[in-house]
Amino acid sequence: MAGQVAATSTQRRGALLPALAGVGVAFVAIQLWAYLAWLINGGATQFATDAAVPGSVRSAVLLGQTLMPAVAVVWLAFVVRGAHRHRALTWPALLTAAWGLTYWQESLANVTGARFAYNTEFVDRGDWTGFLPFIDGGGPGLPQPLVMEAFVFVGLFPAVSFAVAALLRTLRDRSGWSTAVVAACGYLIVLVIEFLIEMRSIAQGVHSYPEVFGALSIHDGAANQFPLYENWLLALMWFLPGLVVFLARDRVTGPLELPATIRSGAGGVAVTVLAAAGALNSVFLLYNLIAFVWLPADTVAPMPPWLNP
Repeated sequence: MAGQVAATSTQRRGALLPALAGVGVAFVAIQLWAYLAWLINGGATQFATDAAVPGSVRSAVLLGQTLMPAVAVVWLAFVVRGAHRHRALTWPALLTAAWGLTYWQESLANVTGARFAYNTEFVDRGDWTGFLPFIDGGGPGLPQPLVMEAFVFVGLFPAVSFAVAALLRTLRDRSGWSTAVVAACGYLIVLVIEFLIEMRSIAQGVHSYPEVFGALSIHDGAANQFPLYENWLLALMWFLPGLVVFLARDRVTGPLELPATIRSGAGGVAVTVLAAAGALNSVFLLYNLIAFVWLPADTVAPMPPWLNP
């Protein structure tokens, strides 16, 4: 009986990876359609304003467009070096591919209205939401700061996920706490860090939330209003991939290595990457639906012209 149970459990795990890979294929097809249509049509209108942008705001934008590419270069060098050394798909490489294949969803924040805005000083070519096969009209769009945000998804986010896994392992090893307590503490730490980053960026005029659900927001009605629910949900998005790595890495000895059955079996590297993309895209879509579609935007705050979507 025990052997039968173990076999059934193994069969379920073996079926999960191809199923998630199928979901990943659908998500990749959708974003490729949008990207290609966006490129063929020459991008979209750049977000611009005739208003004078304060020097401090320009400096903050320049910092973002300089720092994020630098972070991405360092991270990608680490990823390539690790993959080359192990001659296999590694956790950093898998996280980078999955986050990169989720970037297309960034613009979905404004599908139903002006929920989010980047500074007009960022280099952008509009966004691709108008070219998505399931979008008909919708909100004002969210012009993407390509010199910054694209590098956030292939550099900062996967690095954060890997750092979260390291944080959880350190907490567990030094405290002796249960996995549940370690996970709860890790999430709270990520929550606070994400909150501080958001508030700093808003104060610098890098981005804004013009429309929020006031009951779950702070400073609602003011230019620096911030939806706390976005903080809770985005921190969870930062946290979950790291939690997965933390839980899975207990079964291997190397900090970069995936379990051998995932690296070389069950369809190989392509299936594993597509499965990770399917899982992360599914969770990120749920985040977008809750934060920017399902929760009503009942509080609109006046914004400076360089932060109007």
